Amino acid sequence: MYVFTRHFFAVASALLFLAVAMPAQAQEELSQQLFLKAGAYLPESKRFDTGSSVEVGYAIRPLRFVAAEASVGYLRAEEGSNTLSAVPFTMTVKGIVPTPYLNVYAGGGVGTYYKMLSGESEIPPDASEWSIGYHAVAGIEVPTGSSILLLEGKYLNVNQGKFNAYGVKHGGLFVSIGFAFPFSSLF
Repeated sequence: MYVFTRHFFAVASALLFLAVAMPAQAQEELSQQLFLKAGAYLPESKRFDTGSSVEVGYAIRPLRFVAAEASVGYLRAEEGSNTLSAVPFTMTVKGIVPTPYLNVYAGGGVGTYYKMLSGESEIPPDASEWSIGYHAVAGIEVPTGSSILLLEGKYLNVNQGKFNAYGVKHGGLFVSIGFAFPFSSLF
């Protein structure tokens, strides 16, 4: 897990370096964004009710039709006194189809997930572990003046590790709405 986390932060550092070190002409075409998304979490474990999710991150678009994102989030679903939650750290690459009024995108990526389960009587109290996983994403971006409205669906598939023995899956579908705030340069 340490190796995966180290790679995650190496890629995030490379994105930051690209944003700062690009020549001025390339930066004129470069788009950077900070984003915030919130929405519903529909866990793969059907015994849990629909929950909630939130995600915050940084996106860089070196070309008009491609973007890379680094994000951190939180998801939570409950069933009675049982709570299923996770903190995903993800990297995503998206292909974008720009149109005059909105942008349509799809992509995928990888992440590391800190998974938690509490309230279950058959497992140790407050069980948790790190896992790796992948995701697929699709959505639209609608410019709204100085910000961008985001409507997105994201499917997560997470390695279940020790939770597999209890029939608990942390993956699932996220349906979210959010806003991106473009900016031209970090420095």
